Amino acid sequence: MYKFLKSHSLPHKIIFSTGLNLAQQFVIAVSGIIVARWVGPSVLGILAYLGAYVGLFVALADFGMGTAHVKRISEGQNLGQCMGTMWFLKSFFILFTIIVIFATKKIIGQPLLESKETQWVFYIVIGTFLFNQLAQVPWATFVAYQDIFHKDIPPTFIQAGMSLIRLLVAILGWGVIGLACVDLCSSILILIVYLYILNNLPIQWPSLEFVKNYLRYGIPVFFCAIFTGLSDKIDRVLLQSFGGITAVGEYSVGMRLGSIFQFFSQTVGTLLFPSLSRAYARKEYVEAFNLCSRAEHYMALVLFPALLLITAISRPLIFLLLGKKFPDTGPVFVFGTMTMIFLALIQPFRQLFGSAEKMTAMVILNMSFLFIQIISLFMFLKFFHPSAFFLAGSAPRAALASAISALIGAVLWRVAAIHLLRAKLNHRIWVHVSFAMVIFGITYMFTYSGNVQNLGSSCIVGLGASLLHILLLWLVKVFNKEDLVFFKQLIVFSYQR
Repeated sequence: MYKFLKSHSLPHKIIFSTGLNLAQQFVIAVSGIIVARWVGPSVLGILAYLGAYVGLFVALADFGMGTAHVKRISEGQNLGQCMGTMWFLKSFFILFTIIVIFATKKIIGQPLLESKETQWVFYIVIGTFLFNQLAQVPWATFVAYQDIFHKDIPPTFIQAGMSLIRLLVAILGWGVIGLACVDLCSSILILIVYLYILNNLPIQWPSLEFVKNYLRYGIPVFFCAIFTGLSDKIDRVLLQSFGGITAVGEYSVGMRLGSIFQFFSQTVGTLLFPSLSRAYARKEYVEAFNLCSRAEHYMALVLFPALLLITAISRPLIFLLLGKKFPDTGPVFVFGTMTMIFLALIQPFRQLFGSAEKMTAMVILNMSFLFIQIISLFMFLKFFHPSAFFLAGSAPRAALASAISALIGAVLWRVAAIHLLRAKLNHRIWVHVSFAMVIFGITYMFTYSGNVQNLGSSCIVGLGASLLHILLLWLVKVFNKEDLVFFKQLIVFSYQR
């Protein structure tokens, strides 16, 4: 299978990687639902909050080195020097980051860490952070070669196995410490397997020239990653301040279910970047722009119908899976899914700016998106309190704010690519978004007004909404025979695998 995948095109690699990540996310989601019902929102809230707090420092631990590593290897630079430089710089920044985390904790304090139990969880989360960051060295190397087999197979099976262990830990009543230890073991196993796979790659002591080369590209990426990392975690931090730890637990469950589409965004981003970097290195700009347009179009064709189906079934599904412990999780699931979809549509343009090495523009765009997200979250959590359609709770309002900011961010990145990179892009995405949002609004109001519908009738409504969206696209010729042929090829490829 490995040789077969190396010979196939980028779309085939994306569909294979997507399939693996989908399987992984499915197992994690199912076990996560059972764990959530068993331990309740407070335990999950502690894990989510500490994970988010430590996650605020991810950008510092990477310092843009992962992206620099992918780009330099994609450009064909000396592999031994690239590996040595990456290990040296990554280890230094990880150690520095851990020192900063403990110093920050001591200076500003953490009321949540007053008990010994939460202190132990904090130390375990730090350990998980350490091994996850070390695993980024081999992971970035696989990405540079678009080696999805070695990149995705080990974490898929390890995470699936650990999800079952996580379920057992919850049933045995080992609490938040036990769940945190499962995450730690998972990160250690992934690192060990990655290192075994890469044990034959050359590695050299880094030269000063290569260190400067990595830093020259990585430092601007670091500032982008600061804003991206804050953007990924700030919602839970602000929600804890306005809504409390239980709201964070309800929000985390819904966003985790919604993030089942995050794998699609990550897959497209990681596999597009090497191709775009090579295109820019060869000055094939038109090919890079066309690749972005195709990625945007095909993602919209897949993701928006899925959003409509999820919207229709979310309320009865959450009630069936989680019962009455998580009353606000249904809307969070819906708007979390929408958030992930718009973030996925940003990915091609993030990679395009990175490939063009327009680093100042990237920093400004990421900073602007974070500012938009903070304003949206603050406004919805502090001032806007809609009472209709299950949006009264803090968790649904935070999810709605995240979705709105993601939509604005997607528009911002696309417009920036057109004006700053002179990118000639296809404008059919606006048709996708317009049809999807109108049908979404109708479907959401139907789902969250009145009593809970049974799951069967909700599925029919969802499928009807999705088919209506596709039919409208067909009528205006945004969805055509070429798209049918493309999806048929991917389906045949998936069936063969």
